[in-house]
Amino acid sequence: DTNLSAVQDKTTNLTYDSGKTTITGIFDTNSCDVGISATNTVLGKNCGYSISSATNNCIYGYNSGKLITSGSKNTVVGTWASNGVTSSYYGTALGYSANVGESCTAIGAQTTASYQSTAIGRSSNASGKNNTCIGYQAGQGYISGNNNIYLGNASTSSLYCNTSTILALSDERDKLNIQNLNEDID
Repeated sequence: DTNLSAVQDKTTNLTYDSGKTTITGIFDTNSCDVGISATNTVLGKNCGYSISSATNNCIYGYNSGKLITSGSKNTVVGTWASNGVTSSYYGTALGYSANVGESCTAIGAQTTASYQSTAIGRSSNASGKNNTCIGYQAGQGYISGNNNIYLGNASTSSLYCNTSTILALSDERDKLNIQNLNEDID
């Protein structure tokens, strides 16, 4: 049962003892839910509220992960973080209203990362698959697309680097099944 009950004494010490795990601390029980269930750890008002079959999740913050019912191995930290997500696996959402899909990382307020994507920076949006967005509002303004890297937002005017060349990986350390050609070159 994900809705665990605890006993509060007059000094606001809250103790929960399931026989396997004991949580002791000082909590405001009018605004904080504490629970451990099926290897999930939750701390915060309404966080993890809808969990039914989800396992191995750590969810912290007011209304964070509120709609998650299934999924596993997620780390959700921040007020309203992953609040619209119902199922996710291997996701990391850190920040106010950060949202993640499967195998994603979203760091920063109001960031979104879809399948196998990474979004770092406030309001960055890594939609699609295997996208990386770094910077304030990075990735905003594109609807979909896969395998892209976005640095900065629409206001970015220059990209600086210590080298003027970006090289594609193209040698035997990066390739499989390399075969010699049997043809002569003139």
